[in-house]
Amino acid sequence: KISVFEDRVLGWQLDIAEQLYFGAPAKRGKKRLQVRIEHNGFAVLYILLSYFEMTPKYEAGDLSEDSSVWFKRGIKSVFPELAGAGQAAETSILSAMWKGARNGLYHSAMTKKRVFVSGDANCLDFDAAKKRLVVNPGAVARRTITHFNDYVARLRKPSNTTLRSNFEKKFNDEILPQIS
Repeated sequence: KISVFEDRVLGWQLDIAEQLYFGAPAKRGKKRLQVRIEHNGFAVLYILLSYFEMTPKYEAGDLSEDSSVWFKRGIKSVFPELAGAGQAAETSILSAMWKGARNGLYHSAMTKKRVFVSGDANCLDFDAAKKRLVVNPGAVARRTITHFNDYVARLRKPSNTTLRSNFEKKFNDEILPQIS
């Protein structure tokens, strides 16, 4: 089950986002097979945004439909440094990611006010004075892949019984019916 989940998330989502942004990697060499697709930032971010809600729900075995809470928990998990930004900045960043990025892209096909995409940003650059968030989709893709690989590694450890049990509960509810 873990391998099926890993293959689906990486192969159908995270690797696609990274390849769209940076270009497809070569099989044996260090050069990329193709150049990146221009003007891909919003599409890459759109692909990545569902990850932030999904992962904490799998970690908790949650079957609810309460998206906002889980999405914000996922953002904080992938970007733990937000806790050091101060409560006001953390709240503003989480709100911008939820309302401006996730809801904007999902419901309006574009980000909402004060949320921008730029390859020049570090990862999530927040200007508190302007309440402006600039997202680097390539950096977010790589951080998300690293986070996911860590999650899968924790799932594979038999000693992580609660994590594994919660994963299986969620997997059995959502994915198993598709492949049975």
